Amino acid sequence: MTRDFVTIVVIGNESLIGGNKMSGRDYLHIWYETQLVAALFFLLVISGWEMYVGIHQGYLMIFLGVITAIGLIVASLPAVPTWLAATNRWLQAIFQPLALLMVWGTVTRQIIVRLQLPARGVVVLALIYYLIMFAPLASEIGGAFKWGLSRLCYSFYWFLLIILGMTISLPVKFAGPPIMQTIVSSHVVGALAFLITATTLMRAWELAWPGLLPKFGWGWSWLTFAFLVAVDLVVTGVNIGGVSLTTLRQGLTSSSNFLVALCAGIGEETLCRFVILAVLLVALKNTRWPLGGPLAVSALLFGFAHLLNAAGQPLADTVLQITGTVGFGLFYLVVFLYTGQLWLTILMHFLFDWLAFAADGTGGVTLLTGTPTTSSWVLTLVELVFFILLTVWMMHGKRRTVLERHAQRLMGSDQSFGYRLDFRF
Repeated sequence: MTRDFVTIVVIGNESLIGGNKMSGRDYLHIWYETQLVAALFFLLVISGWEMYVGIHQGYLMIFLGVITAIGLIVASLPAVPTWLAATNRWLQAIFQPLALLMVWGTVTRQIIVRLQLPARGVVVLALIYYLIMFAPLASEIGGAFKWGLSRLCYSFYWFLLIILGMTISLPVKFAGPPIMQTIVSSHVVGALAFLITATTLMRAWELAWPGLLPKFGWGWSWLTFAFLVAVDLVVTGVNIGGVSLTTLRQGLTSSSNFLVALCAGIGEETLCRFVILAVLLVALKNTRWPLGGPLAVSALLFGFAHLLNAAGQPLADTVLQITGTVGFGLFYLVVFLYTGQLWLTILMHFLFDWLAFAADGTGGVTLLTGTPTTSSWVLTLVELVFFILLTVWMMHGKRRTVLERHAQRLMGSDQSFGYRLDFRF
């Protein structure tokens, strides 16, 4: 008795009969096309309705629908000219996430309002899908970016859009009960969605998974690790100052403080310690500073990213904040490269922000007010100098060997790619 094996294998944009394995990116390609079809359908319906009732946003929906249609056509063709592929790549990178956001938010709102279904259940399901909604786009479009600069720009743009765009397309008032409104307004789901998107991007670029289990090797020192943890605890303690235990206890019970700090820890560490560092390590690996260069540039980018806060706070406060975050950026980079564990820097960052929010009673608001004092500047500059010296110390001896080993792993060395699932019928 014979057995026939029939499986479809998707390679690039072609479907071939006769293979027996499909990779994860093959499935993401199918999901990408399916999601485009659904998005195009809803964009046509939404734009038609808004044009009918006289809402000017309908023109935006038509434009996004055209971009989505172009993306669907290009994805369905077995081969396209290089110029068309490049043009479509940038169009989809910029506008397709906006289309997905608009469709996601509009459909969720209409289900709640028109069908009168319980907001809590609808929003929970919508948030679950939001977590994975951008993964197909990251694999199909983001994975095609090869230049370091385009990868950096793409990652930062998506960081802002995925984390902050949720409350634009789905206003907090539609989230239902207060706890759901707190979750949505904290952007923590957006941060988790960005982590999943970034992991998909890194695999598409054949870079690393985020570290989950430590892999110790030659040069590792528990004493050095304990020293880094002690530094983190001391700096975190100094940052909260002499606040009373009563004030601190009240702040720690705030769900808003907890969730906003968690959002900052997950989102910023994923972008700056995971994605940006890996991209810079690859881009600068053949320069005179294959390790120090990426560390310095990544820390500076992390600091200057806070320049966006100047829109809501005095410039002097923003400069102080940038100076401080450059130092902390260096420290978290060293911890990440020495341990190879992203979750550890996420935890450190989260605890720092959570205790800071609890101590100053900001309710998770990270903007500063007033004029920085001399003592604030002195403390910030002392921290910056200390973190620079700590980084220099870590880049010598056996410690550098550990940093370089984890840097190689972050760049995809000693990892498997192209894993395929074998389905036989």
